[in-house]
Amino acid sequence: MKRIPRRIFTAEFKREAIKLVTEQGLTLAEASRKLDVATKSLRTWMDPQERDKLKPSLGGSNHARSAAHSRAGTRAGNREDGA
Repeated sequence: MKRIPRRIFTAEFKREAIKLVTEQGLTLAEASRKLDVATKSLRTWMDPQERDKLKPSLGGSNHARSAAHSRAGTRAGNREDGA
């Protein structure tokens, strides 16, 4: 039996997947079907404790991680200011 290779998801992909549920109102099952991702994976990404620590899957691009991290920091700073 041939093994299926592990898929890699960037932090940006994970954030967009979370937005489908939190901002667009899709259920976890609907969003996971739409993105062809396991519901459990999506639920794990949404874990409030991990939301601030969201990282790309192993092997993800460092550039994507750096850009996403800087954008997330900017957004978090705006929220703390009450904006």
